[in-house]
Formats: sequence, C-alpha cells, structure tokens
Amino acid sequence: DLFGGQISPFLAANTVLFGSITQLLDEHWSRLSPLEQTLLCWLAILREPVTLQDLLPVLVVPLSYGQLLEAVDGLRRRSLIERGQQAGSITLHAVVLEYVTGWLVRTASEEIRQGRFRLLREHGLEQAQAKEYVRQTQERLLVAPLLERLKSAGYSRAEVEERLRELLSTLRAQAEQAQGYGPANLVALLRQLRGDLRGLDLSQLALRGAYLQGIELQDASLCGALLQECVWTESFGGLSTVAISQSGQYWATGSPQGQVRVWRERGQTLHLVWPAHTDMVLALAFSPDERTLASGSLDGGIKLWDVESEAPLWSGWQTKGITCLAFSP
Repeated sequence: DLFGGQISPFLAANTVLFGSITQLLDEHWSRLSPLEQTLLCWLAILREPVTLQDLLPVLVVPLSYGQLLEAVDGLRRRSLIERGQQAGSITLHAVVLEYVTGWLVRTASEEIRQGRFRLLREHGLEQAQAKEYVRQTQERLLVAPLLERLKSAGYSRAEVEERLRELLSTLRAQAEQAQGYGPANLVALLRQLRGDLRGLDLSQLALRGAYLQGIELQDASLCGALLQECVWTESFGGLSTVAISQSGQYWATGSPQGQVRVWRERGQTLHLVWPAHTDMVLALAFSPDERTLASGSLDGGIKLWDVESEAPLWSGWQTKGITCLAFSP
C-alpha cells in the first residue's frame, strides 16, 4: 500500500512495518519470564527450527530438561512459537522473529554503551558452528545492524573500536564462567568493524563460538585464553612436540599421527606439512645452521629433513621409540 504496489522500492527500503502488532508484542514480551525471553532470543539467533536437545547446549545457565519443557510449553500456549518440519522441533513465527531480532539489536547496543553485560553474556549473536548460510544471516541481521546502531548513536569508527577494546579488558578480569559469550560477541563486532584481528589482546578470555576462519590474527595474543567451539581457517589434531630454531625464524610441530609441520617468519606463516612418520612424533630438533630438521617417532625412526624443501636427507631406525633428539653445537 505504501509503495503503490511496486515491489522494487518496497524491497529497497529494507524496512518491515508491523503497525499495531508491535504494541501487542511489547505487551506479550513484558509478561514473559526471563527464561522464556532467553529462549525466544536463542530461536531468533539460530534462525531455523531446532529441537530441545539443540537448545540445551547453547545455554550459559544450565537448565534441567523439565525447566526447558515448561518454558517452551508456555511460549506455545501464547502462540509465540510453532512446530518445525522436523519432529520435535520448534521455531518462531515470522513476525515474532523480526520483533525479537530488533529487540536483540537494541538491547545489545544499550549494553555496550552502558558497559553492563547480560544479554551479550548469555547469548552468542554469531554461532561459528552453525551452517554457513545461518552464520552469514546472523552476521547480516544481528552483528552488522548492531555496529550501525552504535555508529548512529554518535560514535565514530575509532570510538566504537576503543569501546569494544575497553569491554574486552573488563571481561578479562572476570572468571571464565562469568564471561559467557561476551568476548566472542565483542570479537565478532571487532572483526566486522576492522576486517581483521591483528594485534588484538585476547589473552585470558573465554572465546565461545568465535568465527576465525580466514581472519588475520598476526601479533594477536591468545595467552591463557579458553577456546571453545571456535572455527579456524585450518584445523589439525593435537601436538605431541614443538621445536623452535636458534634464531626463532622456524617453528616445527609433530603430531600423534606422525605429521610434521614447519612455520617460518617466526611462526607466522605455515611453510611445510608432510607425513614424516607412521606413529606419534615425540622429538624434533633444528640444526644450529637452521637448514636441517631432525625428527624422532614412536615408530623407532630418526630422520633428517631439508627445512626449505622437506626433502629427506637421512634416516635411521632404533628398536624403541625416540623421545629426545639434539644436535651438537
């Protein structure tokens, strides 16, 4: 009606109007318990039908299955949720989804300005482990609008970044359990704002569900950080040994699967990856001239490798696994 039946200008406006429905939803929202509000927020974040078993793991405050059932039943009786296509799944009505999404952005903006975390501690606005199209939707409809709201409140880009850094420092002083999703939300905002996380101090933070794939992290500090459910550019298994060359130019790691990796530029750039052994690598050592890497494994093998090309230079075998290697000065 407002656009004379023209679809293109309606879509270009990118705004949904609900009229008196907003007032009705405000009244419904004010009558909900904190738990019911939390569940609606999570359904708005997850953006697709989920089961009750999917909801329990994402909650910061542990709930019994009975508490969750009672809250979901209350939302169902108020007609705020509906059944999904999958058996036992639930989702939000479209109008409720838009309403809660807007409420999330407004409330998160106020919390950042006031420095008081509740919503941002209990809810992760961007879920790294979600399907990629869901994560991109979370970024587009939650993270990006939140940044725009902060800027429209009179903050410059530099002031927004400074404010987010200050809040990271505030969370760092809290216990890991008290941080919740707070650090991951701030990291998502900084990543969206800057395009990278270089030089950022992320030490002593609990990063839960942070999306770090393809993100530059040079000189960022993760000392003492707790990483949970994060997504990286490349994943690899546990490390069984680490070695650093005399000048610090090269770093090497061995894995329980027999793989050896070498980084250069003081550990910043992955240089080589190869299957050096058939069992766990327990010993690595760089030669004094940094041209040769020695590796030893539980398979009894001792091998010398060219650091620049990974070409094998020599190999020998022992009857027992190798746990330590050293070069003569």
